[in-house]
Amino acid sequence: MKGTNRSFEWRRTIQRCTNWRMGIVALSLCLVGCGTISNIKSANGTTALDLSSYTKVIVQDFEDKATEKEKPAKQDEKRREMTVVCRDFGDRLAAGIEKKGVFQSVSRAGSEDESTLLIGGNVSRCEQGSAAARFWVGMGAGSSYFDALVEFHQGTTGALLGTITVDKNSWALGGGLAAGQTPEGFMQEAADKVANEIQKYKTTQGIKK
Repeated sequence: MKGTNRSFEWRRTIQRCTNWRMGIVALSLCLVGCGTISNIKSANGTTALDLSSYTKVIVQDFEDKATEKEKPAKQDEKRREMTVVCRDFGDRLAAGIEKKGVFQSVSRAGSEDESTLLIGGNVSRCEQGSAAARFWVGMGAGSSYFDALVEFHQGTTGALLGTITVDKNSWALGGGLAAGQTPEGFMQEAADKVANEIQKYKTTQGIKK
């Protein structure tokens, strides 16, 4: 009888652990959504990228490439929205990079020289969609999107060093996971990826892709 009880307790413990792990996976899916965020791609596609000589970072506001795709009647509203989005994305990038502690300074503006890594680019799509439609309908209804191109330039010369492409969207099958996937979450995921990539190329010279 004792053996049976122990077996039952062991199975219940395993089930609890399994449920906990499934919950973590579900939460991760809720946060990251679908689509991709690329690694840094060097400008010429062949040379190893080396950021070890850069001592400071300036993250510029991103350029709005989404408004021009809107219908004329909605462009004013979209432009106001994108002004906030482009600034917010830059803020998230700067905060993420600063947390890594591998540069002497990280700022959103300031003077630049050849030891400055300039980060900018454009946001080509940002759609909140409808959380209700994602939850109840699925099949792509009410999908959220965030697409951007992150560019890395050398200060003063403006030479392009590399890029990261962000192409994120909510889970097409809908449900609770898709409902919680927002452009803000995609922006944060992209900011974290950019910070990790920069840290890697700043602290290890000449990594080859």
